[in-house]
Amino acid sequence: QALASLYHEPLWLFQRTGDPVNTLADLHALRLSVGSEGSGTWAVAKALFAEAGEQSRFDALNDGLWQGFSSQDAAAALQAGDLDAAFMVLPADHPLIRQLVADPEIELADFNQAEALAARLPYLSQLRIPMGLLDIANNLPTRSAQVLSPVATLVVNQSFHPALATLILQES
Repeated sequence: QALASLYHEPLWLFQRTGDPVNTLADLHALRLSVGSEGSGTWAVAKALFAEAGEQSRFDALNDGLWQGFSSQDAAAALQAGDLDAAFMVLPADHPLIRQLVADPEIELADFNQAEALAARLPYLSQLRIPMGLLDIANNLPTRSAQVLSPVATLVVNQSFHPALATLILQES
């Protein structure tokens, strides 16, 4: 049972500069990392593509264009030019996010379907990342972008005593 929503942790979609990625369909022919199997990134990406009727693409991960890389490996492959785009669920102040947003060869995708997908998947929210949010001095990102964000939720099991809920929520 969900006890409380705690915070947003954005689903970032970084891409190599060039043709913009605006929709899920734009990712079909790209070398893409969707997160390592079982990770939060993988779960959210799989749900997005299931919503688009493309969940079967996850059955062939690592056999073709789409890869199941960790965030660290995806960032390295993206910067090396071995990937065209990568999803990752990380907090905004994570060093990988700062590293990627500062790379002139990489850009944060402005995901135009964020509002529609957030409306269809209730555990996701649409967030706007304003220009300069991640580094005001260097104005990074250099333009605003729409992203999706799962909400980190505090959950309890059936053995959790309801009287403790008030105490825990007062401390949160």
